[in-house]
Amino acid sequence: MVGEKSSIIPLLMVRGKKSKRLAVRITGGCGFMEEDGKSLYRYANAFKNIEGLVVIGGGTRMLNLPECKTIRPGITELLPRIKKVNPSAQTVGIAPRIEEESTPDEEGMVMSMEMLDDRIVFFHHHHIRHEASVGYVTAFMPGNDILVQIQKDVDTGCKWFDEVMTAVHWMRLMQEEADFKLATVFYNGGSTTERELLMTVRLGWPAILIKGSGRVTDKYANDAEFLAANPNVIVVETPRQLQKVLEAMNK
Repeated sequence: MVGEKSSIIPLLMVRGKKSKRLAVRITGGCGFMEEDGKSLYRYANAFKNIEGLVVIGGGTRMLNLPECKTIRPGITELLPRIKKVNPSAQTVGIAPRIEEESTPDEEGMVMSMEMLDDRIVFFHHHHIRHEASVGYVTAFMPGNDILVQIQKDVDTGCKWFDEVMTAVHWMRLMQEEADFKLATVFYNGGSTTERELLMTVRLGWPAILIKGSGRVTDKYANDAEFLAANPNVIVVETPRQLQKVLEAMNK
């Protein structure tokens, strides 16, 4: 999806009664999140039975090298799990086309070409980035209702933060044009997550911090001064607490 043409995506998300439209952005830790995923994945149950739900998150997953078969836990793995417990929800993954990655090839579009152990490794349509230094590749996430690969134009790719800006753009349109209620859920995360959190706070949108998830989210969840100054920030510690917050927003 190129440029402003991505604005058509919110039109595909309008579902449910007018009073039951909730768009939730899921964001946080990926490659540097040190856990086995069990603590993260249990939060999918918080989205069960939420009506008119659209979940927007990253459209990629991480596969451990060298076999590229073992999934590395990350925040994006939550989206298909939400879809499983709430089939009426719509899950939307956003995958930036990283600007230095794509080159034409006789076999189609090569999304990444890297050297690994003196061998040239090609990752075709299903892989978008190779992270040999940290032991994984980044691939498109299967199982979402909508997967959108974004780029600035036909010749120019994106940075990872462009995923955030695209999600914010869509959510603003959904709020203005279709009366969606909005929230962003933060779990773990690093510098990109911190930028998104501070932007969400400035926008005045509800920012839900999952305390105990680590790193940036815990930094702000434990900052009493920050919480006092920003009443739109909500701290939860269990899936049930998150579910109650979402249900209250969706009344």
